[in-house]
Amino acid sequence: MRDRHSGVCARRAGGRRSPRRVAVAEDPNFTRAFPARQPTEVTVELADGTQMSEHADFHRGEAEHPHPLEAVRRKFLGLAAPVWGQAGAEALYDRLLDLERVPDVAALAGEMGL
Repeated sequence: MRDRHSGVCARRAGGRRSPRRVAVAEDPNFTRAFPARQPTEVTVELADGTQMSEHADFHRGEAEHPHPLEAVRRKFLGLAAPVWGQAGAEALYDRLLDLERVPDVAALAGEMGL
């Protein structure tokens, strides 16, 4: 299962040269906001001079900005299915979503072959 962070992006034309053209700068206002917020801003300048920017106060995956459940499910199944098979991965995913109600996690681990 590949996503936008896989090697595919690095192999695109010019992708390997990009790190040499990256500049990182601290914004003192962002630093002062931490840990109440985790502000981040990224600006990309394209070859034609066009600039594209994006800002977020919380990183994806934080409680304030969670991953969509379907994306988490897709990633879990993509990683777990090669190990436990599709049906086993789906059963494990369902059990893990209900973990608060599992009285004995050790028994669950044994049951799922962990």
